Amino acid sequence: LFDRVQQFWILPDMRQWDPSLETVVVLTILPDGTVAGTMVEKKSSDPFYDQFVMKTIQNASPMPRFPKLMKESSIEVGLIFKPGKLLTM
Repeated sequence: LFDRVQQFWILPDMRQWDPSLETVVVLTILPDGTVAGTMVEKKSSDPFYDQFVMKTIQNASPMPRFPKLMKESSIEVGLIFKPGKLLTM
């Protein structure tokens, strides 16, 4: 999942992005990879940046399917988006 989202996390070069920007998002993911919910836990100070975060999640969807041995009906995954990098919570 992390690798899938990271493939799409590319900010446009149209301006310099403040390196202190940070957006925290929690995704609820179903076994087939469908993103059933997206909750922004922390917005950055830049609404345009936050829009790119949401666009990244949209472009990366659906996420990879759960392994067959996973029996959960859904999982929650926290992601921290920073300019030039992506972290997990």
